Amino acid sequence: MKINIKQVGDIHFNDAFSKEKLYKLENVLFSDKTDYIIFTGDIIDSCDVVKDKNLRKVLVNWFKELSEKTHIIIELGNHDISKSYDNRKSWTSEYEMSFWEEISKINGITFLPNDNFYKDKNIYVTGINPSLYYYENKNLKESKNDIIYTLKHDNKYYGHLDSGKLNIFVCHSPVHMSDSEILKYINEFDLILSGHMHNGLVLPFMEKIFPKNRGIISPLKKAFPDNARGIKDIKINNKTIKLVITGGVTKFAASHGFVKKLNKLYPSVIEEIIYDTIDKSIKVKNLNL
Repeated sequence: MKINIKQVGDIHFNDAFSKEKLYKLENVLFSDKTDYIIFTGDIIDSCDVVKDKNLRKVLVNWFKELSEKTHIIIELGNHDISKSYDNRKSWTSEYEMSFWEEISKINGITFLPNDNFYKDKNIYVTGINPSLYYYENKNLKESKNDIIYTLKHDNKYYGHLDSGKLNIFVCHSPVHMSDSEILKYINEFDLILSGHMHNGLVLPFMEKIFPKNRGIISPLKKAFPDNARGIKDIKINNKTIKLVITGGVTKFAASHGFVKKLNKLYPSVIEEIIYDTIDKSIKVKNLNL
């Protein structure tokens, strides 16, 4: 049997994101068989977005429609738990609890904070939602220690997994997902799903000539970051864990100002992951909107 999973990341929904584009995305998600949809964070561009009653209603109704067709699993990203100030120059933690509670109560949706999981006869999915400090700190680099702290305290979700299932770990940021200290906690998983990096802003014509998995620049302005795009096979304990980093639906949100016009240069993509339950193979391909 083959299981079809769609991975969606970095929608960055705000008042300039058209309702038509949401439903175009839905059409791609269900253009063929879809058993699960896994969101890997940054669904909204800022918590301010869902304080607007009309925008909030659009998103809630959209998730209700999706959940009527297949099972939905949601992990959050940094934009889902924060608010920007001074034209995106600084961010502060702000969690619009009532919105995410409303989403999590929809039938057919599993919400993954740091202490939850989804499982059925085919798959097991859990993940990690780092604090805003992980992304925004005085060192201006993503804090590996912040992830390790969370993994230590929630380790009951990451070990003694059923090898008969496809075991999936979700983390919005892929930056430390191939680090040996992190892998000590999540080495039983088969698949790691991430986003956040916006394909490293590598342009389509550069894909084949640019180093594999490298980007041009990261969200924290690091030049030529690793784990920025594509698929990475991580070898550990005589097995291979596949890290899939979605290119994302949006590269530049409307709140980025004039640079949002550069979106025309980049495709909006989601990933289709096909898992064969017989031979345990995992195949991944991009789907353009």
